[in-house]
Amino acid sequence: MALTLDRPYCTLDDVKNMLRRVTDSSKDELLRDAINWASRKIDSLTQRTFYKTTWTDYYLSENGQHEVLDDTIFLSVYPILSITELVEDGTTLTINDDFFVDYQSGIITKADGGEWSTEPRGIKISGTFGYETADDETPSDDLPGDINLHCIDIAKRKSGLFHKELQAIDGSTNEIEDESIPAGIVKELKLYRKRAY
Repeated sequence: MALTLDRPYCTLDDVKNMLRRVTDSSKDELLRDAINWASRKIDSLTQRTFYKTTWTDYYLSENGQHEVLDDTIFLSVYPILSITELVEDGTTLTINDDFFVDYQSGIITKADGGEWSTEPRGIKISGTFGYETADDETPSDDLPGDINLHCIDIAKRKSGLFHKELQAIDGSTNEIEDESIPAGIVKELKLYRKRAY
């Protein structure tokens, strides 16, 4: 059974176009594996996911998925596609009556300006988050462009098909494999850990 892409941030053609020397399908499985690895590496470096996911968690749970500041909850997963349920201290709240949602930034604000519960497991949030995709094998059309470009670059390097030319002292050139992720890409991806507010 052929390896499939699993919630990728770039396509097989994206990586092939970057490599240029790979035009047939003989390396497709290797490239799919590299794309899957690169996509999950981006998740790790950004401490976020950029694929569509359905998720339920509790505020003030042991693994602490949210930041809360008085009347505002800053979700760790965003953008928000939909909030299906928000329960505070056992009471189900209604969107636009009890709370407002900033879908793009993942921020939920109390409508009355009051403070959110600080009770352990006092706030339960369920919804769908991330970037909409046609299926689990296709990147989202709405994916941030730099995430797509970095995925292509990382997958290209991880494939083992990317070579760098190094010039020797005698003037000859040698090709070496280069799987390392450039420090500039790592630095840019880590910026996604910070919120845009």
